[in-house]
Amino acid sequence: MKFRLYGLALAVIAVLATACEQRVQPIYNPTNVPIPQSLAFTSLEEIGEGIKRAGASQNWQMTDKGAGEIEAVLKIRTHKANVRIDYSQISYSITYVSSINLLENGAGIHRNYNTWVRQLESAINVNLQKLATTTKNEQLTTGDKAMMEAWKQAENTNDPLVLQDFMDRYGDGPYAAAAQQRLNELAQLRTSGVKRFDPTGTWRVVATYKANTGNTSWCGRDNTWVFLLDFRKGRFSRTYWSGRAGLYVTGENADDFVNLKFDYPEGGHQWKWTERFKLDSGDERLTATSTTGGTPPGCSGTIGVHMVKQ
Repeated sequence: MKFRLYGLALAVIAVLATACEQRVQPIYNPTNVPIPQSLAFTSLEEIGEGIKRAGASQNWQMTDKGAGEIEAVLKIRTHKANVRIDYSQISYSITYVSSINLLENGAGIHRNYNTWVRQLESAINVNLQKLATTTKNEQLTTGDKAMMEAWKQAENTNDPLVLQDFMDRYGDGPYAAAAQQRLNELAQLRTSGVKRFDPTGTWRVVATYKANTGNTSWCGRDNTWVFLLDFRKGRFSRTYWSGRAGLYVTGENADDFVNLKFDYPEGGHQWKWTERFKLDSGDERLTATSTTGGTPPGCSGTIGVHMVKQ
């Protein structure tokens, strides 16, 4: 009888553990979501107001934190989610900041959080599309498109020469104010003696792959890798293993840029993500979603990565 009860208890524990695991998903961070091109000459303030209206419609508390940045907080009963929204006239991103009572474990979070963020993303897209239809902008010329492409390269640079070159060419355009602000920020960093974050060193990495439903039977299954990453100057490529499942990590670290890429090879094939992540703080949460266009046919999934510098 004791053995039966013991076996039943183990079964119940296993079921509960599986149920809990299914509730936790990789943290969803929509990155560089395109903004309608017809808003290219709309002021940053108008776009920000459109984003705030979208958030308010989903019960998020939206607070301006400076040009191109909004803090959004959602409270539902005992649960709380806090995200940062960075935006320009070209794109916007929603990044996880913190949470309460949402089972966040570094690499994953309760699935409700991802649902709320996707609803926020959808509301922003709808609201910006409405703004685009009511904004009277002339059709974009070839020169306008060239300016937008140049701003994509310049808006996040740490090189003042790149920004100055952009100002020389497009100083009377809609991105001039943002470019000047970025130039001022870089000048302040130089004069204050604040050094740019150096990612060189050892990182503790927790990476979790979640396969999508409907994948073919031979696709890679859910896996978690925990390892130390020795990130030095120059290029590197390395595969970390959890059982028979390998995670392929490539990166490049130089004085003026740094990026990382994560691939999950399985069964002679390799999942591809186009995202390259920039490390600019000692605690990073990264998310990439693989689609069937960049993976073997019938396979897709999401990889969540939590990195803490040691």
